[in-house]
Amino acid sequence: MSLIINADDLGYSSHRDAGIFECFEKKCLTSASLIVNGPTSESAARKAVEMGLFLGLHLNLTEGIPLTDVPLLTGDDGEMYYKDNFMALDAPNTCPKLVVQETRAQLEQFKVLTGYSAKHVDGHQHVHIYPGMAELLAPVFQEYGVLSTRIPDEDLSKFEWVGGGRRKKYEMLFSTMVRARLTYKKYGVRAPECFVGLALGGLSLGQERLDSCMKETFGTIELMVHPGHSGVLSDGCFCDSFDTSDGRMHECEQLQTLTIRPTLCDWSVYE
Repeated sequence: MSLIINADDLGYSSHRDAGIFECFEKKCLTSASLIVNGPTSESAARKAVEMGLFLGLHLNLTEGIPLTDVPLLTGDDGEMYYKDNFMALDAPNTCPKLVVQETRAQLEQFKVLTGYSAKHVDGHQHVHIYPGMAELLAPVFQEYGVLSTRIPDEDLSKFEWVGGGRRKKYEMLFSTMVRARLTYKKYGVRAPECFVGLALGGLSLGQERLDSCMKETFGTIELMVHPGHSGVLSDGCFCDSFDTSDGRMHECEQLQTLTIRPTLCDWSVYE
């Protein structure tokens, strides 16, 4: 078995970036996903390249100001519709060209910021596996040479500490994720056989629960994490309280104490 430990949201804020870089320096994560329209995306990308941290694109269609003119994907304030509001748009059917337009722009911006093309892409708030999105995005990923993605199909029914609402949400998306895995694979974009992380976010991360989540995993596994340092909530576009919750520092600290049994690797395993 091999394990990719991927930190999401690089470029979201300076305190989140600091936590990610600290964990990489301590060798307790192997890659990170960059939000290219984030407030600190430029400085974060520059430092990641200097450190040798493997970066993928964290495709963002649900927060902040888009890179292109996509009026149907934004509200009156010019910001993209957040999470469930984006899903309610049914964008793959109502404005597919705009989704592709913004996706292309973010893939291009990733190259500008890092100096290389993204070989891995996952979605901010899992937007890339929303209904209809894989069918729309997979050909674009193939065109740009993307080799891997994330399929967050973790079975939450096994973990009693996960709240019922969160469990129900991902159960409803499970069949969509299965189709997405097959669709991306059809276009040469692969995903790890197993995913871990939905049950471990924030204060839930710890050795005992990690061991429970890893019990039946096999092959290549992705562990999704969101470490960060303490910080002040932004008054700009990127101002989700998730960014400054106690869970970010908890994950940063816990990652440095966990015993990891599988061999660590990054997304280059798919190259």
